[in-house]
Amino acid sequence: MLYFETERLFIRSLSENDLGDFLDYRSDPEVVKWQGFGVWDEAEARAFLLEQAERRIADDDQWTQLGVELKADRKLIGDLAVQLHSDHSAHIGATLNARYQRQGFAREALSGLINYLHETLSTNAVIGLTDARNAASIKLLESLRFNFEKEDRDVPYKGEFCTEYTYRLLIT
Repeated sequence: MLYFETERLFIRSLSENDLGDFLDYRSDPEVVKWQGFGVWDEAEARAFLLEQAERRIADDDQWTQLGVELKADRKLIGDLAVQLHSDHSAHIGATLNARYQRQGFAREALSGLINYLHETLSTNAVIGLTDARNAASIKLLESLRFNFEKEDRDVPYKGEFCTEYTYRLLIT
């Protein structure tokens, strides 16, 4: 299912056909360094893609991953995470192949997602969480006009404790 498109990207449901491209970035330790998951193997990736292929963005507090596909060559270059809440807010996140980072794709995809959530699903607040050490994510959220909301210390993260920042964007 195609959710929306931007100038350079299609944002769509993931499918089992994405396995190769998906594993290309989800098995890269640098890409998943700041994610809540570790490096994936083929079996984990296939099972996840099959589950996500059936999932739709819904108000059920479940995370849904959407594929970020480059229009130019129809290649999956990342995915967006969305978790809707009954109060018309949503948590979002992004994972992008290292070869496509720092080219504006994450910003373009998240900007489109924010517009989609507001215009289609009446979302009025979007929340992004990031490890305080993830300077690129902080810069991205701030470039999208998210406001720093709070700092949580000693948040369990991959066997250690980190400081997590919460950013919020109110949409009117």
